[in-house]
Parts: sequence; structure tokens; C-alpha cells
Amino acid sequence: MLSLPPLVDNANRTLEDAYKRIIPQIEEGRIATGYFYLSGFDLYREDLENLADPDELGHAPLRILMGRQTNRGTADEIGEGQNLKEELKREVRESISEEHRRFPASHS
Repeated sequence: MLSLPPLVDNANRTLEDAYKRIIPQIEEGRIATGYFYLSGFDLYREDLENLADPDELGHAPLRILMGRQTNRGTADEIGEGQNLKEELKREVRESISEEHRRFPASHS
């Protein structure tokens, strides 16, 4: 089993060192960070392709809990992702409602 200290403080141990050690060995992960920038995250994009399929897991293979500190580009990307998620939810609800209207007896 992979074991790492719970805290990466960038003084005694850098996040880059931790990533290089663990990302190739995991199928899913959880990260808590005070700040997050996509520009740094892009450095690990290829390594992240080895994570598990979200459809098989039933959730995203990588979850990030982040503080409010980021830059405009990252904030915009996150906002766009949230908007797409909400739009997809709305479309699914509308599709289900339409199916209920078209075939009311089969949904009883």
C-alpha cells in the first residue's frame, strides 16, 4: 500500500515530488489545497490519464477541495465546467419529463 505523509508543505516536501511518486500508482485520488491553478495542474495531465474511468467508479477519479485563491483563468474554467454540469442536469430532467408525457402509463 502506498503511504505518504498527510501534509505536503513545499518546505520539507514539495507537491511536485509527491505527485511524481503517487500519480503513476493510483486509480483515484483526493487533494485538499489552499489554492489551485490549472496552469500547474496541466503539468500532470498525461499522468492523470491513468486514473480510473469515472463511469466505472460512479464519480470523478480525482476530487479537489480547494480554497478560494486562484486566478481568473482557473476560475473561468471551473465556472464553465459548473455551467455545463447544470445544463446537462437540466437537459436530462427535460428528457425524462418528455418521456413521462409521451408514455405516461409505462412510468406508473
